Amino acid sequence: MIFLSLEDETGILNIICSTGLLARQGRIIRRSGGLIIRDQLQSADGAVSLAAEHVAALGLPIASTSRDFR
Repeated sequence: MIFLSLEDETGILNIICSTGLLARQGRIIRRSGGLIIRDQLQSADGAVSLAAEHVAALGLPIASTSRDFR
């Protein structure tokens, strides 16, 4: 399972990608410069997140690099 963060001027939204989605579309998630995510909104205890159901590449003409600085 992996978590993605979507951030704008109002705050951060967590996107949850299940192990099944990661197995099916992990290459797209890791290598695309932008993503189109179809998902289901979840809200619990004031925290809102999205449970991703399908991911597709947005097709931006930029190279994608990891932002994981560990």
